[in-house]
Amino acid sequence: MPSRIPTPELIGEAVDGAVYNLPGGRTLVVGTAPSALSDQQPTMCGALVVRYALPFLQPPTDAVIPGLFAAEKGGMLVGREAWDYIQEHFQMHPRADIIGLHPNGTPAQVFLRELDFGAPVRVLLYDGPTAAVPRAEVQALYVGNNAPPLPDLLSKYLPLRSLESLLRP
Repeated sequence: MPSRIPTPELIGEAVDGAVYNLPGGRTLVVGTAPSALSDQQPTMCGALVVRYALPFLQPPTDAVIPGLFAAEKGGMLVGREAWDYIQEHFQMHPRADIIGLHPNGTPAQVFLRELDFGAPVRVLLYDGPTAAVPRAEVQALYVGNNAPPLPDLLSKYLPLRSLESLLRP
């Protein structure tokens, strides 16, 4: 008798912040924005949802946001449990399936061996937990005054940068 396949659960960490297009890269600012950015308009701000995408080996421009890990022998994990397991054991399950979304919001199903674990995890920002398409992909993080605690994956995958390095081209 086949086991029930769980519904995929995409990781979605909530953060309040603003996104700025700066010479050092598209940046998520959490907490009070520095005065040096007062002349800049953020491209998005407020309550945001952060999702994480694993890049493909080919083409490296594509990625998948995992929601379900299905091992070749039938074990299945969803959500954060799936993410953590994939990160720690990707080399042990090359034939495992990953079911989730492409960054453009279309459904994705790929073998784990098709993903590039040597490339940086892509950090995508959404308007809310039900949004299917990200509004921005960010490359850097700036933490200003009065910033709340950051979600643990955000601080792990998005490099914390100084304001000076972000304002330099």
